[in-house]
Amino acid sequence: MALQAPVKPTPAPNDGPTVTFVESASIEAENQLRSALEQYGAANELYQLQDPSVLEQVTVGLLPNQPLEVRDEAISVLQDIGDKRAIPYLWQFVADPDENIREEAQDAIDSLATRGR
Repeated sequence: MALQAPVKPTPAPNDGPTVTFVESASIEAENQLRSALEQYGAANELYQLQDPSVLEQVTVGLLPNQPLEVRDEAISVLQDIGDKRAIPYLWQFVADPDENIREEAQDAIDSLATRGR
């Protein structure tokens, strides 16, 4: 009886690389961030046009279900826009667990408090 070489199993067809749960969550967060940044770009354009809805557009990024990066960007955009009406929205972040968010919020409040609008 002749010995035969072992047969290697043929891999199943694959539609692409396997993505783990953590990678999937990271991709979702990145998509949310990209979407938020696009929204804030639009919000800045609305501000330049003196559209009063700009504040409401940006404060959506401050919601607790938003990724940290989105909240951080929303705080920065509110500071850049320079509308003092954003200060009450920012106070909650002065006590945020994330040190960067706390500092960004305090800087934004300080900046907005000294502006003329």
